[in-house]
Amino acid sequence: MSSILELVASEEDSFWNDYLQEVAFNGLTPYYKIQQWGNREGTTLGEHVLTGCMLIQELKDICNLTELEEKICLAAYTVHDMNKIERFANKNIPLKKATLEDILIELERVNLVKIFPEAKEYIDDITFLVRNHAGKFHAMEGLLAPNKRDFQLGQDRLEELVELIKGVDVADLSDEFSEEYQKDKFLSKVNIIADKQYQLVNHRLSEHRGILTNLIHNAVNQYLQEEYNYTPVFVYPKGIYYLTDDPVKLTRNEFEKLAKQVEKEVNKIVRGKFADFISSTSTGIKIDGKCLDLNVPFIDMLEVVDNRIHSKGYGSDRHTKVWKKVLENVDGLDQDTTEDYKEFFAALTDTPFVEEEFHTAELIRAYYNFLRLDHFNLNSAQAWNRTYELLDVDEEVQSYFELLSGLAAIYYRPYPLAKYLMDNEDLSYDKLYQLVKERGTEVVDELQDDETDSLFKRYIYRVLSIDQQNFVDQEEFQANFDYYLDKPHKQCSTCGLDYEVDDWMAGDVPDNINVQFFSNRLAGGGGEPKRNICKICNKQFVLEKLNFVAHSQTDTFYLHFYPKGFHSAVFLNAFRHTLDKLRGEDNRAIMLKNDQIIIDQLDEKVDRDLQLKFSETNSNGNPLPRYSQVVGNIITLPLNCPGDNDTQRFIFALQQILIWMRYFNFRAILSRTPIPPLAHNEFDQLYLDNLPFNLKGVIGKQNLDHEEVEELWGDIKDFYNISSQVDEGTDRRKVYAKLFRTASDNLMELFFVLDRLIIQKADSEREELAISRRVLEKLESLISTKGGEEMESAEVIAKLGELAGKSYIKGKTFKRNSLLKPIDIIFDLLERKSEYLDLETVFATATQQIFDHIKRISPDDRQPGETKYQKIEEFVATFKKDLLEGVYQGKINNLIADQKIIKSAYLFYYRKATKTEE
Repeated sequence: MSSILELVASEEDSFWNDYLQEVAFNGLTPYYKIQQWGNREGTTLGEHVLTGCMLIQELKDICNLTELEEKICLAAYTVHDMNKIERFANKNIPLKKATLEDILIELERVNLVKIFPEAKEYIDDITFLVRNHAGKFHAMEGLLAPNKRDFQLGQDRLEELVELIKGVDVADLSDEFSEEYQKDKFLSKVNIIADKQYQLVNHRLSEHRGILTNLIHNAVNQYLQEEYNYTPVFVYPKGIYYLTDDPVKLTRNEFEKLAKQVEKEVNKIVRGKFADFISSTSTGIKIDGKCLDLNVPFIDMLEVVDNRIHSKGYGSDRHTKVWKKVLENVDGLDQDTTEDYKEFFAALTDTPFVEEEFHTAELIRAYYNFLRLDHFNLNSAQAWNRTYELLDVDEEVQSYFELLSGLAAIYYRPYPLAKYLMDNEDLSYDKLYQLVKERGTEVVDELQDDETDSLFKRYIYRVLSIDQQNFVDQEEFQANFDYYLDKPHKQCSTCGLDYEVDDWMAGDVPDNINVQFFSNRLAGGGGEPKRNICKICNKQFVLEKLNFVAHSQTDTFYLHFYPKGFHSAVFLNAFRHTLDKLRGEDNRAIMLKNDQIIIDQLDEKVDRDLQLKFSETNSNGNPLPRYSQVVGNIITLPLNCPGDNDTQRFIFALQQILIWMRYFNFRAILSRTPIPPLAHNEFDQLYLDNLPFNLKGVIGKQNLDHEEVEELWGDIKDFYNISSQVDEGTDRRKVYAKLFRTASDNLMELFFVLDRLIIQKADSEREELAISRRVLEKLESLISTKGGEEMESAEVIAKLGELAGKSYIKGKTFKRNSLLKPIDIIFDLLERKSEYLDLETVFATATQQIFDHIKRISPDDRQPGETKYQKIEEFVATFKKDLLEGVYQGKINNLIADQKIIKSAYLFYYRKATKTEE
């Protein structure tokens, strides 16, 4: 599977599925290249059509559309703006005068007739909808169909369907959550066709915490649909608008029920992979404290521990290692104690531990490790006392085991202890399992109160509003300040809110985040590099760690995608469905094939559509979420970037985000943080957080508008085209980054860098010439778009190259040194300039020396004359007047410092000017 297009449609057989495959992703291709203007500036006709068709899908039940009416409406809306297509726009044909034949031809061209052959029978109905979707409705215009046939759906029903088309047509003009006018127009049209009177209501969240907020959005959406039959229509970054015929004014009890349901849905995801926080180590199986923070029931944790124990390799030689540790502890014992000590342990280690004894020991050790969690505040001795108490070990026996001290207590004590209890106290693994299950449950229940639950509900109360209604207490506004006064160094170091905190370290967060990532609100002084993290941020980080694979060896960027106005529920469901299919059973990440995708776009002779080709990977690329529910109002995709340095990795991320943006026409933020640094209305088209300083020369600035993004995409392709000409086949990423970085510093220096690369790449002078000419074409395009001093300098050097190339002002051959001989003579004289040798003398001498050189190397029958001398004079005068005095304003030292760049550029332009094949 090479393209994401193959995954978007669902597996079920439906007309909408066929529409996506044949029309949206195929027939409508030309529509995606038609830019709209006015209120829809920045979007394409294809996007407008597809957004509207998705909205029709969402409204079909509310508007009671039959299957046939759904197909007719989709057909009509697909071509409702066909007057914007070039062949119609050039003829200036208004829609109201479009013929049945015109509309049928367009329906066939976009593949609609392929999936809906009956469209030919209903062409009068479709034409009626197309002609009357805009402006005031004139029924007679629709009735005057050229073929005089009656409408299949009936006049009354068609007039209702026209209102649906009109409502859908204006919907995407409501590009802000708070916009009301276009929403009212949309609603009024829907209410004409619906058999009930609907209202628009919304839910809104006041802050964004990445995928945690997306989960909350989706949970609220699910609750409102299931409990109150709300229909989502507009999905904005801030919240969702719904259609309902029975809006509910929530009471506090109902709001609390909603908050509990949201928490339940979030916890279902958060707890879903808690087993990732249970690890097998050299000191036994350990349950991470995050499991307690997530309120995971102890029985669930114990089941995972049990599975880990039984899958662990059986160590039959463990008795030998235990006996060695027993002997190591003898030195610290008196003589009487030593004999009893050896005798006690000899009986327990003279034969290998059987498998059940081994498993029982592992369970004892796992329970001891559990009791050592910070949550219980027990030291080693206290934890062992609790373990002895559970196993009902008498004090005399305990005294022997306590002599096996230090690290041996953790590593080896559980094995002889398990054997002793199984030999003497009739203990079995199953009995121990029950004991641990009962006691562990009691311990966890004592520890876990409703603090975390009530805290999360409190958070929901604080950030969620339903149709501008919430139930946050007034005291909440004072609580944060009071908390800071009472506990100034106990605030959450990430969000700073007034929630109780725990200590977190590097191992608790995704692998690509260092503890230094957090702002430090701790008191000054020494101590471990821990940070205060509240339980809300706890859930946030756990979600990120569970859903996305990150690696500390790679840089992870985050691609935050925003809609131009709103997402439709149909689109988000399709996007989630795609991610689910991509992930499959073993696929952990996908890598867009930047090389292939951009190369496909380079061939200007072929009008290729952008295809999201990808390969499956284990680490680099876009990690696929374990739960598609984390995709929501703002689509966030992490990107693990390959590369040898920060520049290469940033450029890779930049290519990726531009490809995603162009495919879906998203607005986007590229950031190193999983939470967008800006709100949706605080940037234009693309915001580049952490833009490297050494790339600002090409990219320009962090906040780019639509035109600047288009220019950047052109630069990306130009640099790719150039790098593909000069790389060795395996170093394109390195070459590309080098060119990008060089251009950011000095565009003209690209000539020198490329000249060196061409020397390495070319196997012959002829190949060097060919590559040079191909590269120069793209270089000139780059320099002309950037303008400035570099353009002026390039124009002067181009003039010099043209003068020399056409007049053959060079050495004997077409080799590099020979071509550069005239320039070398000028620079050599300039470097030797002194107070006794003025500029006029320098350039007069240069003219004569160049002429003399050419005369010496020319055969007797082709000696240069007056014409050649005049051409050399013109060449030298151009160097002096246009380059030295013009571009460099007479600053000889600056000119000499740039001579390597000037010589390289001169070579490119000389080769362009001459028709000679080297």
